[in-house]
Parts: sequence; structure tokens; C-alpha cells
Amino acid sequence: MEFIQAFLLASSVAYYCCALLPKPVMKNIEDRKIERIAMILFGTIILCFVVLYRLATFAWWTVFLWWGLGVFYVLAAMMSYLGYSKWNVLWQEELSDAAQMAMWLWDLTIALCAFMML
Repeated sequence: MEFIQAFLLASSVAYYCCALLPKPVMKNIEDRKIERIAMILFGTIILCFVVLYRLATFAWWTVFLWWGLGVFYVLAAMMSYLGYSKWNVLWQEELSDAAQMAMWLWDLTIALCAFMML
């Protein structure tokens, strides 16, 4: 397995872990059930993309899938960077700049990996 696929797979597993955690991972989502569904959905989408890449030979339509995933995660990265997505941390009550930047970098790396799969 290449680094790009391994990073996407690890990100998928991280989404599933976020869904299992007892405390919310985002501060600005009130309903924990919606947050868990979103985390499972994002983890499943990335997992399906990695499995599809490993099982299928290159097809022209997969370009649109990877491009769409990349664009989605660029938007997610910008939402973290600008503070629309507020990530929860247990080491302080208020919003953590370090967590915001870490999630910006993580989402941007997912986007870069998706674009590198083209």
C-alpha cells in the first residue's frame, strides 16, 4: 500500500473513532447523533474510495469521484481555517487555535491525496 492510500485509510478509521468517542468532537454541532452520522458517512466515503482504487482498474469516471472528494476536502479545510468548523478539545474550554490548524492541515492533506489519485 502506498502512503497516499494508507493516509486516506487512516483518516477513514479516525472518522469511525470520532463516531465512537463519548464526547463531541465539534463544538458547533448541538446534536451528537447528527455528528456521529456525519463522521460515519465521511469515514465510509473515504474507505469506499480507497477500496475502489485498490479493486478497480482506472476508469474515466473515477477522475470525477477523486476530483469531487478533493474539492469537498478543500472546502472542509477552509471551513476549519476560517473557524466555521469548531473542533472540540479536552485540554481547554474555549476554542483551540492549535486544533483548528491541525484539522485544517489534516483536511487539506486529504484533499491533496485525493488530487494525487487522479
